[in-house]
Formats: sequence, structure tokens, C-alpha cells
Amino acid sequence: MEEVSTPGTWDDLTPDLLTLIFTLIPICDRVLNIPLVCKSWAQAIADPFCWQQVDLYRDDRRLRHTNLADKREIMVRKLVPRGSGSLDTLCVYGLQSLSIFNLIAENASCLQTLRIPESDIREPIVQQTAARLSTVTVLNVSKCKLLDAPGLALIGNNCRMLEELHRRMYLHLLDVVPRIYEDEAMAIASTMRNLKLLDIGGHSINTEGVLMILGACSKLRVLCMWRCFNVQAQNLGLTKNRFPKLAVWGPQPTDSFILVGYHPWEPFLMYDFDAQL
Repeated sequence: MEEVSTPGTWDDLTPDLLTLIFTLIPICDRVLNIPLVCKSWAQAIADPFCWQQVDLYRDDRRLRHTNLADKREIMVRKLVPRGSGSLDTLCVYGLQSLSIFNLIAENASCLQTLRIPESDIREPIVQQTAARLSTVTVLNVSKCKLLDAPGLALIGNNCRMLEELHRRMYLHLLDVVPRIYEDEAMAIASTMRNLKLLDIGGHSINTEGVLMILGACSKLRVLCMWRCFNVQAQNLGLTKNRFPKLAVWGPQPTDSFILVGYHPWEPFLMYDFDAQL
């Protein structure tokens, strides 16, 4: 007679397996609910492995509808040290204080992905922290209005492993004469030559700035210049012979990818730019 197996219970799970499961649960639940279930869960959630990835993007809508609204920095101060130096991903909007950036830098020995759009990043902050962000390969500083070309150059000079940069800068409707950020293009071209993906949607960059980047960043595979209205795409010389491995999106809002060298099934063409804001 065949033995009938009975399903296991949560009590049968090893601490390592519990920890792995908890990494898939949203931050709010990890902080507020899981430690209250039982002692074994509280011990498992305290494992630094649970906090290698701190992604507040997923919980941002929830944070706005709870008493944790407008307390992102408090969350970051609480969660980042829990990784005990193993933090590899941090995604959060709107950081402001110098102390919070120093805290991130102090725990950045393994940091690879840093997404901090809409944050108040000034050049002095970059000067104090960039050297400790040398392991970062993916950086999102979209809509960081206080970050300028010298700050970008400092990032590029210190983050030599950087492969993906998001620098969206949607133009304000009241900007009668928008700035031309050619100096930012120069900073990117001169210090970020290992870039494979560059997202500058909505940026005031001009055609000459894009040409500088294309000339310097030979490893570039995806260029998003959606709503870069100062760029004349027809003057970029986007031919398959010149750029055999490049896909371009924009500058017009209705433009799809210009397949310079890629075939439609290339994985980069499935990239969700909007998810990176």
C-alpha cells in the first residue's frame, strides 16, 4: 500500500528557507508583521540576507496610505544597517539629508544597484560619498535637480563599474528657455565610458551632446532619449555600420525603438524604462 504524504507546515521549514521566502515579501510586511508571528520568524527576518535588497519602490504607494508616509528616510536608516554590509540593492525616492547619504555610503561595500530619483543630491554630497560607491553598476538619479555636471563627473570618476545610468529630467512647463545640458553630456562622455544603457528621457541635451556620448561610450547598447526635443535624430548618423549593437528610443514621444543593429528579439528591447523612474 502506498504511503500518503502529508503536506508540511511552516514549523518544518528551516531558518534558511524561511529567510529566502521572506526576501520576496514587501518591506512593510517584513518590518511590521513578520516579526510578530512567532519567535522563529523574528529570528529568521533578522538575518542580514533578508536585507540585501531594500526596495521601497514597491511599497511607495502603501507608504502614502499609512502612518509611514513621508518617512522614507526613517525607513532607510532602520533597514540599510540590517544588511550588515551586504546591501546590494537600494531603491527609494526623495532622499534629502547629507546624513542619509553618508549612511548609505557607509554600508555600500557590496552595493551594485542604487536608485534614488527625485533626491536632493548636491555636489558636496557627491564629494563625500562617491569614493565609497565604487561597486555600483546601476544608478538612477532621474529628476535630481540639484545634481549638476561636476557631480556627475565625480560619480563617473569613482564608479568605474557603472554600466547603467538613468538621468531623466522632465522639462517643467514654465521653462520658457530650458537649459542645454551639454556640460552633463561632456561629464558622461568623459567619465562613463563603460555604459551599456543610458536613459536621458526628457533631458535638455542637444544633438552635439548625444554625439559626444555616442563617440565615447563604445559599449552602449540602449539609448533612451524620449522627449529630448533638442536632439535631431537624423543628424546622429545612426547606421548599422557605425552602431551595430545599438538600440535607440526617441526623441519624439511617439517614436519606438530605432533598431540600428539589434533584432526585435534582443532582450534589451524588452526593457521597461517607465519602471525605472
